[in-house]
Order: sequence, then C-alpha cells, then structure tokens
Amino acid sequence: MMTALWLSLAVAAAPPRVALMTASRVGVAEKDAAQLEAQLSRALGDAGLQVLAVSLPCNGVYSCLQEQGRALDVEAVVSITLASGPRQVAVDVETVSVRSGGVLDQHSIGWKNKQPVTTIASMLGDCARAIATRVLAERPVEDAPKVVVLTPPSPVVAAPLVIAPPPPPVSRAPELVTGGLAVAAGIAAAVMTGLAAGQQQQLDRAAPYSLTLAQATAQRDAANGLYTAGAVTGGAAAALALTSLTLFLVR
Repeated sequence: MMTALWLSLAVAAAPPRVALMTASRVGVAEKDAAQLEAQLSRALGDAGLQVLAVSLPCNGVYSCLQEQGRALDVEAVVSITLASGPRQVAVDVETVSVRSGGVLDQHSIGWKNKQPVTTIASMLGDCARAIATRVLAERPVEDAPKVVVLTPPSPVVAAPLVIAPPPPPVSRAPELVTGGLAVAAGIAAAVMTGLAAGQQQQLDRAAPYSLTLAQATAQRDAANGLYTAGAVTGGAAAALALTSLTLFLVR
C-alpha cells in the first residue's frame, strides 16, 4: 500500500523515461514480436513510465546500452529477447540502469506457441510494475519527490484570569477612639481652666480683710491647681488629637 502510494507520488513529480527495444528474436515472427513489444510498452506506461521505442545495435553489451541510454536521456534500457521452442516461446525481459550500467531487473515468461500474446498480459503487467519500482528506487535522494507535511497550528491557550478578592475594609476604630478621647480631654481642660479663672476672679473681687490669710491662700492654691490640671489635660488632648490625625493619614 505504502509502496504504491510512494510510486504514484514519484511518478506525478517527474515520470522516468525508459527505452524499450527487442534485442533479438529466434524463431518468432516479426509481427508477434512487435505485438509483444507494444503490449509491454502499454504496461510500462500504465506503471507510470515514459516509454521510448528504440533499436540499439549493442548485442547485449551493458556498457553500450549505458552509453546509448545516456545519449537518449533515459534512466534505463529495457530489452526483450525472444526464442521459440517446441512448445512455447521464451520471453526474457532485462532492464539495464543507465546510471550504474548494471542490471536492475530480469524476468522470464513462457508464451505458449500458437496462442495470442494477450494470454500473458497479466504477467507483462507484473513485469512492468516491477521495472517501474526498481527504476524509481535507483533515483538519487535529490530527485525524489518532495512531500510536505502540513501540521495544524497549536491551539492558543489563554492564561486563566485570576481575580484577586478585594482587600478587607480598614477599621477606623483606633482613630475614632483616640479622636474622642482628645475631644473629651479638651473639654475637661477647658472646664478646669474656666473654674480656675472663676476662682481667681472671686478672690480678686473679695473685699479687703473679708478673708483670712489662710482662706485666701487656699483659694489661690485651688485656682493654681485647676490651672495646672487644665494645662496638663489640654496637653494630653493635643497629643491624642495628633495621634488620631496620624492614624488617619497612615492607615
């Protein structure tokens, strides 16, 4: 199967040329010899060869057949030898390579006397196909048909799309708590400063000698204590407010 496919491809690429001749005939009528040569020529053509009918005076000398074949621009010379016997005609078909000068193929066929040449048609067909196979097999590699195998392109596989989950929401509880503490501390600082200022005003408005020295000293110390507490609490409120602002900016 594969040999037949290769043979058909090679023939389609460049059919080989062969020379066909009757080298000798002994006891066989010229008409019968011509009919047998014509039948073998058709069989060689069916096998995919270009056949050139010739008559070469080489007398079976291979070097002569090689030289004459080169002059005719053929790849092989196929010669037929016929000899009649008591019961049949012996048919010898010999194929000589023009490239190497050696014998590519030899066939011997028995043709019964007084029967038409068509009785050996199938044997001549087998002989022609064998000759075609040998001629093609002798061709150099560079003369062989070029077979291009087309392969389908590889499918393009798209990279899977990976969707990253959204980041979790950032909790603002630390900033809110710190900000609330800053506000509360600021209010407390303002209240204590207000109380200290009220006590200081009350002490300043008191009538002379209405308070003893101990009472005046106690009120002044209380006002100063409230001032100090208010200042400390106000500083703490400012620090808490700065911390809350920093957390909002950084996170």
